[in-house]
Amino acid sequence: MNGLVRSTLLGLACMLGACVSTLPPSDKTDLAEAARIRNVLGMNYLQMGDLEKAQAELEAARRLDPDVSETYNGLGLVYAREGDWARADKNFRRSVRMDSANGQAQNDFGTFLFHQGKFEEACDRFAKASQNVGYEHRDAAFENLGLCYEQRKMTPEAKNAFFRALNLNAKLPVATLEYAEILFDEADYVHAQAGYQAYLTLMGSQPSSARGLWLGWRLARWSGDQNKLASLALALKHLYPQSPEYASYLKVVGN
Repeated sequence: MNGLVRSTLLGLACMLGACVSTLPPSDKTDLAEAARIRNVLGMNYLQMGDLEKAQAELEAARRLDPDVSETYNGLGLVYAREGDWARADKNFRRSVRMDSANGQAQNDFGTFLFHQGKFEEACDRFAKASQNVGYEHRDAAFENLGLCYEQRKMTPEAKNAFFRALNLNAKLPVATLEYAEILFDEADYVHAQAGYQAYLTLMGSQPSSARGLWLGWRLARWSGDQNKLASLALALKHLYPQSPEYASYLKVVGN
């Protein structure tokens, strides 16, 4: 985290020490503002990885104003980071129940559910986040939705979600690679190659995953580029020898 953010945190801490702790707010407006400040501070601590302080500030925000969806979303994130799945789930659900239009809460809850392997409900949460035109990170919600649909073997829906994500933000490496992968599987090799080149541009010319190397190798095989075939196979072998992609490569070449 940069110096500016750290300075802001210190300023908020001083504000809270002077205004909230020693001079408790006396009316509802002051309570709401104090809760907002605690919320901001808690989320900043969460981003810094200080879960104890993040939880303390978010709990303080909840006590000051128990009717703020963002507070429970923040607590859900804290408990998820701590591995307390039950409390994380409870707080995420309360957050989206209080404000179903909270795109960030829907996306965060979807991410939690995705990592719990609850793909059907995760997709539903990502869909709700992506449908909220006021949510500033709709591109990420669509990207997550595509990944979720892939887990459910819903390829046409995944393709559409990645397409929507890239329409909103063409600089998403994961969505770019996944969309190119789907095009390749559909035998649309020309557009898959173009998508893969866009992915390489985003990654600084080097695929950073086994999935990226594997798609690159298959495209090199299609185009007949022997040099790329050799270099990508070597990279896959040395960087990701235990990956499913390398196992697929060995199966293709007959080893």
